[in-house]
Amino acid sequence: MASDPSASVNAELAKLQSDYIGRLPLRLGELLSHWRHYLDHHDNDSISQFYRIAHSMAGTAGVLGIAEVSDLARRIEQRLSARDSLEGVAEEDCSAVGESLDTLKQLIEAGQITATPINLERY
Repeated sequence: MASDPSASVNAELAKLQSDYIGRLPLRLGELLSHWRHYLDHHDNDSISQFYRIAHSMAGTAGVLGIAEVSDLARRIEQRLSARDSLEGVAEEDCSAVGESLDTLKQLIEAGQITATPINLERY
């Protein structure tokens, strides 16, 4: 009897989800580092790197079914996409980004990040 290829793919996807969740503290550290640097220096490079990481997190977490991370990263991304590059990030957007970062940090530190299982069963 042949093995079900979708079971193997599902197992690999579950491993990708687990690995991604395991790397979240590192990604959060990168985000926080760029954010702090931006707040201290208001330089375009830091905010660009911060935006790039948030954008990547929103997309990858979304594809992997890690909704909490995707939603928070998407909120950050949306707040930053409205910025005027000459003016930087508006104060209310800075506050909203800070709140999203705090929530993300709390979820990661508490181990409360979950992934929706991906099931590629054949029909």
